[in-house]
Amino acid sequence: RSGRARRRTMQVALTGATGFVGSFLTLELQRQGHDITALVRPGSDRRLLEQAGATLVEGSLRDETALRRLVEGAAAVIHAAWDWEAQHSPEANWEVNLTPSFRLLEQCRLAGGVQMLFVSSVAVYGPVIPGHPLDETHPAWPEELYGGSKAMLEDLLMAYHHQFGMNTSSWRPAAVYGIPPLRPLQASWRDFILAVAAGRPVDTDAGGSVVSAEDTAHAIVLGIGNPAVAGRNFNLVDTYLYRQTLAEIVREESGSRAPITDRVGGAPPRYRVLSDAAWALGARLDRGLDGIREHVRRVLAAG
Repeated sequence: RSGRARRRTMQVALTGATGFVGSFLTLELQRQGHDITALVRPGSDRRLLEQAGATLVEGSLRDETALRRLVEGAAAVIHAAWDWEAQHSPEANWEVNLTPSFRLLEQCRLAGGVQMLFVSSVAVYGPVIPGHPLDETHPAWPEELYGGSKAMLEDLLMAYHHQFGMNTSSWRPAAVYGIPPLRPLQASWRDFILAVAAGRPVDTDAGGSVVSAEDTAHAIVLGIGNPAVAGRNFNLVDTYLYRQTLAEIVREESGSRAPITDRVGGAPPRYRVLSDAAWALGARLDRGLDGIREHVRRVLAAG
C-alpha cells in the first residue's frame, strides 16, 4: 500500500519503556530489528530492555540532560511515558507530564528535527456528534484531565510539524489489553476473569473500545521513518467489549456457573471508533472477540 515505508534498521529512542505499552513497544522494536535507546528511572525493572540489547539512559523526563542524551543519535522518538498519578492534580499533571513532554519535543527539534511518535489515547474524544463518524476528523472534546492533556500535546506536535517541518504523529489507542512480558500477574482484567471463573456474580452494563497491546505496538512501530504519518493522528481500536460479554467468555472457557445478569441484551456498541487510517499503513486491528477469548485462556492457564 502507498502508506507503507520500506523497513530498515533505525536508532529509536523510547520513553515509558518499562511500562505496560512500553514493554510491548520494546518487543516490537526488537522484532523489527531496530536499535533501542530507553529512558529508565533509577530502580526500574530493566530485564526486558537488557534482553533486547537496549542502550539505557538513566533519568526522568524532568531531567533535561537525560532527554538530550536520549535523543542524541536517534532517528525517531516514541513517547509512551505518562504519569497516571499526576492526573489527580492539574498542577502536578502540568509539571510531570506536559512540561517534560514539551521539552522532549523541543529536544527533537534542536537535534535536527528527529521524528516523534506520541502515544496518546481515544480519551481525547468526548461527546460524539450525531451522524459524524468517530474517525480522526472528529473534534477532540475531552471530558477529563487525562484526555485533555493528551489532546494539548497532540496539538503541540501538530504545530511543530507545520511550523518546523518535523515528522510528528499521535497514536490514539483504546483501552489496551494484554499480559505484560515478565509480569503475568498484571494481565488485563485478571482479577475480574478469575472472579468469574470462581463463580462470582456479574451485574454490569459497562463497556468500551479495546485493542491488544501487541497490535498497538505493531501499528506505532509502522510509523517509524514513514513520511506518510507526518502531521497526523491515528486511532488504534479493534473492537467494542461489554464487560458482560467478557464474563460470558470466561464462563464458557472456565466451565464456571457464575450468574450473569443480562444488562446488554443485543445492544450494539454505544459508539464505534474508526481506525481506517492505521489500517491503510498496514496495522492489524482485527482480533475481535477471538482475541479476547485467547487472552482469557492465557489468564486462566496462568492462574
